[in-house]
Amino acid sequence: MIRRTVAALLWLLAGWTTGGLAAYVLGLPAITAPALGLAAGLFVGWDPMHLLWAVRPDRTRIRRRIADLERVPADASNPALRAQAEAATD
Repeated sequence: MIRRTVAALLWLLAGWTTGGLAAYVLGLPAITAPALGLAAGLFVGWDPMHLLWAVRPDRTRIRRRIADLERVPADASNPALRAQAEAATD
């Protein structure tokens, strides 16, 4: 959350500076500078399309994706243990 706030403040300042330059060069009203800065800062801070700040996944989703040790057989990856287990059951 701190990164988002700092980024929004930096974009506010960058937009204000760019708006001030545009107002000076193009002869626009002086209110253009803070309006452009505020719009840029709000857009970066809000991020409506989640392009800049990813949505944090729920912890329950993460837990569902991680396999429990009880569900994973111990000999699934070792062919020697698998052969021993098959020989013991025969």
